Amino acid sequence: MKFLCLLIVLVRATSAQIPGPADVAEAKKQTVMISSRIGDTDLVGAGVMFATANDRIYIVTANHLLRDGSREAKSSDVKVEFAWLSGEPFEPRILNHYDDRALGIAVLTVPNFALTQAMAHNFRADRLGQPAELREGAPIWALGYPNGNKWELSPAADLIRVDAITIRTRSPIGVGKGYSGGPLLDKDGKVVGIVQRESEGTRIDLVMDQLRRWDLPVHLTSTATPVSTPPKARQPVDAQFSAVLNEYIAAAKSRFAALELKSGRDNMLRKTLPGANACAKSDHEASCAFHPRSGSSVSELQKQIVEKVAWLVSTGFWKHDRVDGRDRFTRVDGTRVEVQAYPDGVVVKTLSSGR
Repeated sequence: MKFLCLLIVLVRATSAQIPGPADVAEAKKQTVMISSRIGDTDLVGAGVMFATANDRIYIVTANHLLRDGSREAKSSDVKVEFAWLSGEPFEPRILNHYDDRALGIAVLTVPNFALTQAMAHNFRADRLGQPAELREGAPIWALGYPNGNKWELSPAADLIRVDAITIRTRSPIGVGKGYSGGPLLDKDGKVVGIVQRESEGTRIDLVMDQLRRWDLPVHLTSTATPVSTPPKARQPVDAQFSAVLNEYIAAAKSRFAALELKSGRDNMLRKTLPGANACAKSDHEASCAFHPRSGSSVSELQKQIVEKVAWLVSTGFWKHDRVDGRDRFTRVDGTRVEVQAYPDGVVVKTLSSGR
């Protein structure tokens, strides 16, 4: 009876340490599946997204998925797949000057503006764990592509120790090949390492340090990026408003050339934000003016509009601050949305990264 009680306690204690479904779901969003071919050898593994900038998604993975001695995979022989676009493989670019044989890492980029927009809505930056805080016996997991199973979470492996470079486990990390390059996760589902071999991985803090030394953008962090609190409801505050503002944000890349005018003689936009009295564009911004309805104040109108913008950018790499009465929402690439009150109304501006 004592043995049975002890067994139940141990099972419950172990089960409590398994990453929750929400944490696993977030980890899967930042993990890509990778298939590659080096010479006549086909390989599968995974990678971890660490930034979006310059209209590219940046991915770190295990070097041996792309290189074998003097042999190297061609970009055309490598495909990556995102959890939020499952079934759509993309051809990445291998950054040839960014590989570290000591750490066993390599870097890929996927250029696609629409794709980086989608990533901003499907990726949280605050998923970086702390390998230095791991202790012997702590359970860790891996996400990967074993035996053709995409985004497979491995059984827990017991940690032996964390060395200067390497995280070592007592038991193999998962069963079957395909975890290489993917994340090692702690009990909170945060990334503590990059899988290298069946019983070891590279510490993620060293990986991030090396990426910074290469002057690559690094957005993974252990703390949440400050973003205004979105409404509790999961449905958009105003779906039409969000759709049009998304078009403005996407057009910022082309200095708003993609937005159509009402006529060739003016700068008034054909498509306006719902509720706006007028919208216009220049080569550096798209702006819309709103006037409060009868019985409503400018401050109430500003609050309503800020809530709509906050919902739209509530996930992704946006920072919200307030300067001189303006609510500014700034994306990591420099694109901004500003909401500012005037005596007779509110103006919403979408500004390109150069402004």
